[in-house]
Amino acid sequence: APVYVPAGEAVVKIQALGQKARGIYPYMIVELDGEEIGETFVDSAEWKEYTFAINSGTVPVGLKVLSVTFLNDYCDAKEDRNLIVGEARVDER
Repeated sequence: APVYVPAGEAVVKIQALGQKARGIYPYMIVELDGEEIGETFVDSAEWKEYTFAINSGTVPVGLKVLSVTFLNDYCDAKEDRNLIVGEARVDER
């Protein structure tokens, strides 16, 4: 999704929930224009906000592509691990 990165310090906020399988929650990597800004297990079956700090010293100001990658998909006859992403936004600090 396209997002605008402001000058100075900001945070990327992603609402997500996870469905675990084999006792493991989904793992997401967050990137701006292909550069990783953070990663985490989405460790809640309820909506939760995950926050990743950025600043214009490491991420240039302007329109960027925000992407979330789900790395540890798993499915068998009994369980299915899923990552569900809701709203994503950039807020100034």
